[in-house]
Amino acid sequence: MGLNADLVFANILAPVLIAESTTIKNSIHESGLIVLSGMREEQVESVLLSYKDCVELAREISDGWAAVILRKS
Repeated sequence: MGLNADLVFANILAPVLIAESTTIKNSIHESGLIVLSGMREEQVESVLLSYKDCVELAREISDGWAAVILRKS
């Protein structure tokens, strides 16, 4: 059962973003937002494989670090 939050912000390393993807997704309501950061630019695509049921809204890269905003769909 989810927590039905509007927003989850997860600033943790890529392996944890992947391992905890189900928990993160289950923490928000159906159209909630997820902000993922703490991953390197080259890790984004592998992290997003665990969030296929979400839509990417934005991506920001700074000094090789990445942040992605997703909407649960």
